[in-house]
Amino acid sequence: GMDRAATGHYARIGRQVDQWDLYRSGDPNKDQSYFLCRIPPERLARVILPLGDWRKDQVIRRAQELKLGDFSRGESQDVCFLATGVRSFLEQNGVDASPGEIVSRDGQVLGHHRGMAGYTIGQRRGLGIPDQRPWYVLALDRAANRIVVGREEDLYQARVPLADLHWRRGAPQAGWRGEVRLRSSQSPVPVELAPGGRHWHLVCRDPQRAVTPGQFAVLYEGERVAGSGVIAAGTEREP
Repeated sequence: GMDRAATGHYARIGRQVDQWDLYRSGDPNKDQSYFLCRIPPERLARVILPLGDWRKDQVIRRAQELKLGDFSRGESQDVCFLATGVRSFLEQNGVDASPGEIVSRDGQVLGHHRGMAGYTIGQRRGLGIPDQRPWYVLALDRAANRIVVGREEDLYQARVPLADLHWRRGAPQAGWRGEVRLRSSQSPVPVELAPGGRHWHLVCRDPQRAVTPGQFAVLYEGERVAGSGVIAAGTEREP
């Protein structure tokens, strides 16, 4: 029943002809357009993003001038609204924490994990596998409750399949070129869109590290969010 909704996200909304579009923030270090990529154009028309052209230091200075509170504490690096860590929260809410095997790409058992919810692609610490060369999480095999690990060079891939691709204007076209973010904290990198099998694929100019199925891939044309998809399993890694 609201006419408008305002949020503190660092992103911008603009209108071209008859459609509302989402754009990167004026502060590239705080841009949060990644998180808003699935808001449809008709809803963007009713959203206000007042911080879109502000840097965070400007926001804090203005809030202090208005005596809105103490902003001296550090920034949250976790899920900011949880009183406990993510692992504790998930266990308290019934997420399975059953231990299982940690295996190499060829199936060799190298160790055991304490519940898959505590691990993510690219993770190095906390695996408990003594070795002169570090191991990294490559994949989470939920069906078998196993974590697959490999070396640093195994983390890179140049071709990324996308499921549930949403294009914000018209339809996606093979050969489209722009930039992509494969995670919220990543700087956009050059990419081309290509069809292939059941999915569209992103072909990255440079192989990308620790691509994680289930996360969004957000595509940009300049400052504008052009579309987004969900990174699918079965990514093709560099040999």
